[in-house]
Amino acid sequence: MKSLLFFLLLFISLINKSYSKEVSSVSWSHGGDTTYNSCMMIVSFICTTEQDVESDVSNTSINKFIVIYNKKNELIKKFKVKKIEYSDGRCWITPQPIRRYKTYFTTNKCEVVRD
Repeated sequence: MKSLLFFLLLFISLINKSYSKEVSSVSWSHGGDTTYNSCMMIVSFICTTEQDVESDVSNTSINKFIVIYNKKNELIKKFKVKKIEYSDGRCWITPQPIRRYKTYFTTNKCEVVRD
């Protein structure tokens, strides 16, 4: 049941992503609903997803670095932010500047930081 709920929430977040806007800076509260998704470069349909991850920061902007840790506080990935999308309190932070990115950190309780 928990897996079904997760996939339903992920599906809804992906649908909402189509109505997102690209922004340059965001901040968020720790303890929100977080996920890190990573797909292989050549076979992009093979992906891994980790829920309840943590970041080393609670805000970021384009060209800043962010570090993602799993539940056991082990390093998952450090990357330079190339794109940020925001929609209704959720943001997707990715090292890929392309439209259909496959690697991203996503969190709710997110807000756009105005420059």
